[in-house]
Amino acid sequence: MVPMMDHLLFCPTVYRTPERCYLAIKTHLIFFDGTSISQLIAELNRALAGRVLLGEECTIQQAAMLEERQMADGSHERARDY
Repeated sequence: MVPMMDHLLFCPTVYRTPERCYLAIKTHLIFFDGTSISQLIAELNRALAGRVLLGEECTIQQAAMLEERQMADGSHERARDY
């Protein structure tokens, strides 16, 4: 559960029945978009299949720091214009 300004951005819930187990995810678009949910489902499928989970290549903080450097040195703007 991730609270933000009295609202939940991500709230997973597991429901179990005698036959199945269900995962319900209530989320806000600011926190979780279509790409993110696709990646989560892919990771869950890997875990359920007993396969090795993929590690992160970089954190969101590292990505933001890279973008900040690119904006400062002008390479971000040059890439956009390209």
